[in-house]
Amino acid sequence: MRKIKYPRIEKKDRTLYVTGDAQDWTYQYTWEDLEESFNDSSTDAHAMRNIVFKKVRTYFKDHPEEALSGGRFKEGWTAEEVKRLCENSICC
Repeated sequence: MRKIKYPRIEKKDRTLYVTGDAQDWTYQYTWEDLEESFNDSSTDAHAMRNIVFKKVRTYFKDHPEEALSGGRFKEGWTAEEVKRLCENSICC
């Protein structure tokens, strides 16, 4: 079975990802990808940044429990809240 490589976005603050497989791609999105998806977006819905952010949020809409392993989602969030946040923020 072939694994899917998911694209990542360079962090706005230019720090490196410490989770996942690589800086440009990963086999599984992590809480860092979800946090980054809320840090910045372009006003252009077709911008690569927004396309990847949509993929990240769709991933976590389907796998919300995976966001709870770190970052701001680790404490005080439930899988249901993460799922709802992602559902409400996916557009177009």
